[in-house]
Amino acid sequence: MMIELEKKELKAWALARSIFGANQIICEDAGRPNCFAPRTPFQNSIFLSSHGGLEFSYDSLEKLVGKGFSLPRMKSFFRSPILCFRSVFALLRINNLYGETEPSFHQVQAIFRASVEATLAYANHHAEARGILMGERGSISFVIKELGELIRVGPRRGGLWEVLDASVDEKPAVILCFQNLQIAYFSALGQTNHLTDPVTGKFVLAGRIPLIEKFGFVSRLAFNDLPMPKR
Repeated sequence: MMIELEKKELKAWALARSIFGANQIICEDAGRPNCFAPRTPFQNSIFLSSHGGLEFSYDSLEKLVGKGFSLPRMKSFFRSPILCFRSVFALLRINNLYGETEPSFHQVQAIFRASVEATLAYANHHAEARGILMGERGSISFVIKELGELIRVGPRRGGLWEVLDASVDEKPAVILCFQNLQIAYFSALGQTNHLTDPVTGKFVLAGRIPLIEKFGFVSRLAFNDLPMPKR
């Protein structure tokens, strides 16, 4: 559902969705189910899984992402201990991604998915972001030259923006192609310059440029609001 969230709720939802997104790529690569499926923010806390699991206060979740460690509400472990322990190990795997000096394609894809999920949370639940993308059609494909597609996003049910199945036989409205893996990695960390990088060839745009410019603006809204994991 496309609803506007209060600022603290939105930040918590975006961070929870980014955790889900990173782990989704890790799980797909390993052939196991994702233990994360965040539940809507409620009473100053958020569950990282749809069946309970780890529960964090909004402030603790920000600390978890920004500093790499934070304690969930301890009652989580009494409600669903197995799911909680699986989730803790999953969080450690995600945290380790950001310490890689030479990440692989799948590791960059996981980090990129995390940042895109945060952007999508803003696209769907931030008033200004929703207004910017209102009425837009077509998908955006992010690819790495000679390595393939990282992720594809677009509006779907009721105008909600989401990650699209890579198998969808639909030509994207716009393609952003990174020159190499390292540039894609820095982009996922919010360390690229949207004004100069196209000029210097770090990435190339093709298709309906205003669409990617709008999405990029929403992405910067999210990056400016949210903590980034420490490298």
